[in-house]
Amino acid sequence: MKSVQTYLNKFAVNYNILWVLYILFVVFIQAQTLSRDLVKLPVSLPYTVWDIYISIMYIISLGAYVFRKHIFQRNVWKVIFSIVLLNIPLTLLRIFNGDIPLDSQLNCQEVGIICDFTKYSLFFNTILYLLPLYYALMKLVNPRHTIPFVKYPSFTADYNNTPNRLLAIPLIGIFIKIILLIPFFIVQLIVGFVAFFMQIINYFYILFLGRIWKLAFRFTFWSISLQANGSAYIFGLTDKYPSFNEIIEDTRLSIQFHPAQRSNRLLGAPLIGPFLRYVMVLPLNTFASYIYYATGLGIVLSWFVVLFTGKYPRSVYELATDTIRLQSSIALYSTAMSDKYPSFSISLNHPYKKVLLIIFSIMLIYLSSLVAQIFQSQF
Repeated sequence: MKSVQTYLNKFAVNYNILWVLYILFVVFIQAQTLSRDLVKLPVSLPYTVWDIYISIMYIISLGAYVFRKHIFQRNVWKVIFSIVLLNIPLTLLRIFNGDIPLDSQLNCQEVGIICDFTKYSLFFNTILYLLPLYYALMKLVNPRHTIPFVKYPSFTADYNNTPNRLLAIPLIGIFIKIILLIPFFIVQLIVGFVAFFMQIINYFYILFLGRIWKLAFRFTFWSISLQANGSAYIFGLTDKYPSFNEIIEDTRLSIQFHPAQRSNRLLGAPLIGPFLRYVMVLPLNTFASYIYYATGLGIVLSWFVVLFTGKYPRSVYELATDTIRLQSSIALYSTAMSDKYPSFSISLNHPYKKVLLIIFSIMLIYLSSLVAQIFQSQF
């Protein structure tokens, strides 16, 4: 068993097992389209051939990126990249022509504009899921044209060797924490409200002066620090009640970030800047949501571990730390406090446990959605 664990750890460090999971996820998306086309054979034969071909290109491209084996010359990758990009307009065309069916309960003749909105959403989500694939291909074509990811802010949480067992009692512990945190939530809401209005002014400040308004940064980072401190307390990273101050006073926790001296005027322009940042940060938001779901499942399981053993699982501890950092980085980028795209990176210690948490959390989400649909159909 130990040798298997050692092999899995080595594999995850060398080949980033999250990317391997993403390959399977992309193939699963394409397989759904392929299954629909297979049912319509022989009319859908051209689409079926295309689905098989594009799936092979996905696997080869992502495999080359993950395992660091380029296989082909750069010119060949450019051709593959161009062909794979054709899947974007083709997907859009097929969705609006009805070749890719929507929800069976949705009648476009009855709902009208809602159906069009659903089509756009379906197309947008498909492209969103495939964005990491296009990034990987671009990396193979020309690394200079890819966005450099930067890991920020610096968030550290010392391991809690003596977690409070009372606060780990399932449901009761989290209920106690929420009740205790009511004054903290009120302060957090007020600071966030002030920070929001200062961020609006900050966009004009960046547009005309080309730099961040220090007072806006101060309140924004105060709001982010409160969020990080409160999350750490709820997650069980610390048992010390979070402070209301701008700087985290818990010696176990630390969050740091220093803004650049100059800011991009386009990304900081009113209306245009927030929209561009919102669109650009969507892939990171999707990725962070899966990490967050896995963290939530891990925390529920950690209640029982802490309650009976008095020790907090290190894998969940690391996932919770990664979640807080990802959420903080998204907030900093979305509010124009940074122009550098945040990193997707998370800790790769205990990889197989984290992967299992991610897989089971996603399965639970889809299972709950399926149960809800069945329940609605019956009533």
